[in-house]
Amino acid sequence: MASETDILNGALIHIGEQTVLTADDTTNAGRKFIQIYPTARDALLRAHSWNFAITRASLAALADAPDWGYQYQYQLPSDCLKLVQVNDYALNINNGFYNQTTTSAYKLEGKKILTNFEAPLKIRYVQRVTDTSMFDDSFVEMLSIKIAMKLVEFLKNDSAMLDRLGQLHKEAKRDALKANAIEKAPTSQVDGDWIMSRL
Repeated sequence: MASETDILNGALIHIGEQTVLTADDTTNAGRKFIQIYPTARDALLRAHSWNFAITRASLAALADAPDWGYQYQYQLPSDCLKLVQVNDYALNINNGFYNQTTTSAYKLEGKKILTNFEAPLKIRYVQRVTDTSMFDDSFVEMLSIKIAMKLVEFLKNDSAMLDRLGQLHKEAKRDALKANAIEKAPTSQVDGDWIMSRL
């Protein structure tokens, strides 16, 4: 179970710096960490549908309908980093729902979902996870390396170290994605437009 201090220390170890007792603003590395950590964390959370970060919600329709094209609109939760599913429509490139017409089952515009689905609208999404005890260990490793890459830019300006960390990050990402995929239950895929056109 990692803390923010553990994540910072993991980054410092990767760049050969002294570890710290707390992730605060009393050191140069601590000050930089406080600046870059929230953005780096949220970017990595948004980059993939991590099992530990997926949650569900049922949304009430907003009082105002969209100006045109759809009957209802729904406000995304404030902690939503990436929408994964709306009712039975999962965001999957193989399912044939990627088109730009107003006949799509729903559209995401700004922080609102526009659709003809009546309330309550059931969604699954990647949430902003600030409790580090919820992080998967492989995600912690990837995040520590990402922080290390940022710290190298600020503290060392060492291109060779940055390249080495970039390679480590690729390997950590591969391992994290593999572990995340293994833990998911198998799902059936909807046939795409190309397959359906051959029937």
